[in-house]
Amino acid sequence: MGEHIMRVTLSRLVVFHLEQGHSIEKSLQESMKLFAEKTNSEAGLIAIDGSGNWGRLTNCKAMPTAVLTPDLNEPLSFWK
Repeated sequence: MGEHIMRVTLSRLVVFHLEQGHSIEKSLQESMKLFAEKTNSEAGLIAIDGSGNWGRLTNCKAMPTAVLTPDLNEPLSFWK
């Protein structure tokens, strides 16, 4: 899986889409779509932009994640 992520430079794809003015969600979706088409593999992405907007996306069965921002009293938890 890691080799596939490196082969398509998955994190760079996310940055490319952000640089094009796409939202976090759109950047993650477009990057994951290309990754899945090229590798038929699984991965997970977590991204944050310069304004503090964040997102996560996975095509795996599970990707436990927690997020804590200044406006939250408790972390948000995600299992998928």
